[in-house]
Amino acid sequence: MGSRSFTWIALVLMISAAVLSLQHTEAREMEDFASIMELRDPATGRFDGISTGEEITFVDHVSISYSFEDPPGFLRTRVYLGSTGASDSSPNLTYPGDLTGILKPGAKVRFTLVVLSSGEGNTSGQYLLADKEKMEVMEEGEGVEKIIQKDIIDVFGFKIHKEDLPDFLQSDWARFGLSIAIWIGIIAIAWFIFRLLLLFTKKTKTNMDHTIVRIVRLPFFLLIFVYGIIISLSQLDVPDYIIGMLDTLYRAIAIIIVTIVIIKLFKHVLLVYLGLMSKKTETQADDVLVPVFGKIMTVVIWIFASIMFLRTFGFDATALLGAAGIAGLVIAFAAQDTLSNFFAGIMILLDRPFKEGDWIDLDGSVYLVKHIGLRSTRLFSSWTNQVVTLPNSKMASLKFSNLTEPDVLGRKTVDFSVSYGSDIEKVMKIVDGVVRSNPGVVADDGHPVIIRFNDFGDSSLNWSVTFFVRDYNDQWAIASDIRKEIYRSFTREEIEIPFPQVDVHLKKNTA
Repeated sequence: MGSRSFTWIALVLMISAAVLSLQHTEAREMEDFASIMELRDPATGRFDGISTGEEITFVDHVSISYSFEDPPGFLRTRVYLGSTGASDSSPNLTYPGDLTGILKPGAKVRFTLVVLSSGEGNTSGQYLLADKEKMEVMEEGEGVEKIIQKDIIDVFGFKIHKEDLPDFLQSDWARFGLSIAIWIGIIAIAWFIFRLLLLFTKKTKTNMDHTIVRIVRLPFFLLIFVYGIIISLSQLDVPDYIIGMLDTLYRAIAIIIVTIVIIKLFKHVLLVYLGLMSKKTETQADDVLVPVFGKIMTVVIWIFASIMFLRTFGFDATALLGAAGIAGLVIAFAAQDTLSNFFAGIMILLDRPFKEGDWIDLDGSVYLVKHIGLRSTRLFSSWTNQVVTLPNSKMASLKFSNLTEPDVLGRKTVDFSVSYGSDIEKVMKIVDGVVRSNPGVVADDGHPVIIRFNDFGDSSLNWSVTFFVRDYNDQWAIASDIRKEIYRSFTREEIEIPFPQVDVHLKKNTA
């Protein structure tokens, strides 16, 4: 075989080997770090379906990263990821060098791992080696500065470094004692200040400031106490990852305490103030909406606090918010009737077509509005002595008349008849006097008494008188009194009130 043919064969073999090598080293794409750890068998220490020497890439968020020395003088960085959490038992990655400036909390990173063998033979396990060179930061992290730092006593931003202390305070226990003494002094000063504030607020005209001091006092001392204990413990010879976990723990405790304080201030100060202001207004909407606003804002505050709490431990709350949104849609669909009544109730309160205490004419029946709620409206029928409850969505769609608006005056008409041959001028004068003499009737230029001659009846002359009463609720009693007085006056003046009659005329047969 010629040398040229041998060269071609060698070239083909080299290209084939390169292609196979590229195929073999192609990295496997995984969803996140948690999806990789789910494949690990704790009994054998091996990853199901993953071969030794294989590369794995995935994208995850940094929860916590801190540097440590192992061995002494050699810096390493330990990283806890969002998908697996940041507890002491959570799986983590280790990189050579200090990468805390790159792997900041919240950073979105594409990691590359190499699967290596931890032993020899069939019983060998596997472990993951983090490839520093192939790591890619996709989104920068927040870079939150640690609250707690080793060898530093941080007193609200005033930092006492170890190297600034005298020789007799250089030991761990000496710095621990110094830190405890400082925080005891701070707590004593804070206690004295709060005592003065309580004495001062008792003498003010309002009770709001005293309530604020009482709500803030205990949580403030609790935060200082926990912070002082953790700062003091950080002065002892404890591992760096313990310092990082103490830092995270304090953030989580602070979020819970501050959230509780905010909710208490919101309920006992802001809502109380809004409630007092709503009582001074004429509208009823704020009386009902203030408690609803309080409940909604309480839920919103807890939601934001929960997101911050989860982010403290490195969990990505985006998926949780998405799930909450879907759950909200499902709940809204299932409770659409309730929501419809709720929004209709708000519209009734804001639009104010009627208010509690108004009389309304609904489908020919008269009701007193007893209560307007966010779900239903309760009406009282004086005729049946019953309370009728209507959903707000139905109430908003019905046609009704507000008998109390624009004022409480009511308009009433009384019909009456007199016989043929009666003096109609005298009739009008008598009826006008009867109506105007009733104390419950309003008779002026804006509210005239109207007497009408309506019809020639079969047996009578038919009349009506229309007048205004001072209170709509008294219209039926006043109309009854006026009928009785008209009857007495007609009897006294010998004006006949006829009744239906038929005159029969018999013709005499002359045949």
